[in-house]
Amino acid sequence: MKNENYDDIKTMFDSDGVTLPEALYKENMVGKIKERESNPASSVRPLKPKRKAAAILSAAAVLALIVTAVAVSSRTGKPSVSEAPTIPENTVASPAGSETTADTQAQATTGSKPTTTRKETSNEEPEAPDDSGLISFQSEEEFIKFLNSKIKTGVQTTVSNAESNMGGTGSGTIKNYAAAPMAPGDTADGAVVQESIASGAATSSQTNTQVDGVDEADIIKNDGRYIYVITDDTRLSVVDTESMKTVFSQELTAINDGTNYMANEMYLTGNRLIVLGSQNKKFEQIEVKESETTQAGNTVFSTARYFPFNYETVIRIFDLSDKNNISLVTSFTQDGTYSDSRLVDGYAYIITHYNINSPGGIEKGAVPSVKNEKITCDRLYAERNCNDYTGQTVISGFSVSENDPTVSKVSVVGYTNEIYCSKNTLYLLSSNWYKESGGMDIYSFSLKDGKIEKKATGNVPGSVNDNYCVDEKDGCLRVATTDYNYKTDKDISSVYVLDEKLDIVGKLTDIAPDEQVKSVRFIGNIAYIVTFRNTDPLFAVDLSDPKNPTILGQVKLPGFSEYLHPLGDNLLVGIGYDGDDDSADFQSLKITLFDISDPLNPAVKDSLVYENTSSRVLYEPKSFIMGQNGSDFYIPTSKEKEHYDILGEWYKSTYTLTYLHISAENGTLSVLTSYTVPKKFDTDHASYDIFTGAYIGENFYTVVDTAIYRFTLSDGTKTAEASLKKAG
Repeated sequence: MKNENYDDIKTMFDSDGVTLPEALYKENMVGKIKERESNPASSVRPLKPKRKAAAILSAAAVLALIVTAVAVSSRTGKPSVSEAPTIPENTVASPAGSETTADTQAQATTGSKPTTTRKETSNEEPEAPDDSGLISFQSEEEFIKFLNSKIKTGVQTTVSNAESNMGGTGSGTIKNYAAAPMAPGDTADGAVVQESIASGAATSSQTNTQVDGVDEADIIKNDGRYIYVITDDTRLSVVDTESMKTVFSQELTAINDGTNYMANEMYLTGNRLIVLGSQNKKFEQIEVKESETTQAGNTVFSTARYFPFNYETVIRIFDLSDKNNISLVTSFTQDGTYSDSRLVDGYAYIITHYNINSPGGIEKGAVPSVKNEKITCDRLYAERNCNDYTGQTVISGFSVSENDPTVSKVSVVGYTNEIYCSKNTLYLLSSNWYKESGGMDIYSFSLKDGKIEKKATGNVPGSVNDNYCVDEKDGCLRVATTDYNYKTDKDISSVYVLDEKLDIVGKLTDIAPDEQVKSVRFIGNIAYIVTFRNTDPLFAVDLSDPKNPTILGQVKLPGFSEYLHPLGDNLLVGIGYDGDDDSADFQSLKITLFDISDPLNPAVKDSLVYENTSSRVLYEPKSFIMGQNGSDFYIPTSKEKEHYDILGEWYKSTYTLTYLHISAENGTLSVLTSYTVPKKFDTDHASYDIFTGAYIGENFYTVVDTAIYRFTLSDGTKTAEASLKKAG
């Protein structure tokens, strides 16, 4: 895409008085269009579940911006009800990214200037930034004043039938404020799990995690006998694997008059099960008196009815002491859509995205709440020069062993794309489209016994592909990013090293000219980085000197890996796509075994390719399971078979779901056993995508839809199955 196209579009927007965020266009539009024009196959890459909603909403934001510009240029004054589009009934955006509606799209239309003049109510100034680079506030009034001062543009969506769709009554203009896009961060690696399994101590699989001692939530957990699983979006089931009976099955619903509940994932620690989900908050109609001046100079007064629309996260804690009488200990909510979480030493840390949406400004919805208590003003943080005023990242911390836990809570203005969490520090990474400098803002918070304290603020150019692109070692944060230079029309892949103050102390830029970072694995002082344009180079980057990162060696091969996992000290397995010298084949799953015994000369030892096959590991690495001896692993696969009618027209696809048990012993990849679900799934069954598993003792278990299957670990023979829909 040529640069002058950007100037033409920007001129069109500016001429109508609508500001087009330059960094947003450069990073989100030019780069994506350029990539798809140069490599059409790249546009079909599967999205990670938590990113589907964010991707859809990002596209909606751009579309809404264009629609707004056209609307502004075609008419002046306040829109009338008769001009308004029809908005379908509200639907919560699935945390798995399955659907959105005009409600979630409407929130993104922030292209016109505010029509309401707000009276400033406080002369207080926020506290000066401390060493963390963040300011805090002395009062809620001061916080609201700060947010209002950041408002550059804003669009109000007027709809003709929103009142009936949302349950309102009466006359006047109906305006809907939808929740902002999710930007959840995704999942984890598993070096720690590998170490424990390699020692021979593991008799059951555990969640594949990124950092030693930092647990991550998942849809399946086990305690060595019982399997706990979330299915069908709302159902929590517990299965006794010895009897293969479902001892507990409950459909979880919304609380506090919320709607559209969806269970996301959970933690298992001791006799506590912590289930995290999202729901629509209760609608509260707000009436606002408004006035406008007609062309004749008369003032006309009217009543506008608003329905602020937002999400909240539901935290439920269950007591598992008696498996025959599992009971709910407590439940509470945290404002915002569930984004991510971590569990460290019995303390849970929950991250949500809270949208600031209230009629005529943000006065009534500026401060988020956790457990029905607003965050205190001295715990509301922002960068003084931030421009992304539309939402906040909310973080809470609490002990999961307490029946009525005390909650530590903070909020940072702006949305978070990814998180990285060590045992002592939480890092938030946020793409800053609203700053002229762009790049990613990084915020660090110390974690100790559930308490959260701000530490530092930094920035790196570009953006990260996922949380595996981030790692902490010896007080340094290492970040692998892809940036886009719109002047040269090139991608820039880089590694940055930051100190505890999040100042950049070392960097290695343009690792692979015009290639994007696809996957990263940090192992000690070496970062193994996969980049991609047409082929897949694997780079070994030496980080032993934080001030001088250096490329040690590389190896090129067709296709690319989406996920990297170490097998012992000398092997690295990559899960990704096959391809040739010109492009990737997104219909073929490729498993590659790398020899990294000599980082100066990494080499490809072996590979397996499965045509018309995909794997959930490509977007959800938690479904990757390390084996019992440290050189074997399990991955879920979905093999597609297309069906055609007598005229040769495709009419459906069916999918065979199989977990593969693969060995890498002696540097050779071989399938030891396979565990195939006896039921076929077709394109009408979206739940086939949520295919997960676990092993306990001498058996392997797979879960899909609302059923669990048991197989003999050694030969893959199916020995039992059970429904998860009801207990007994």
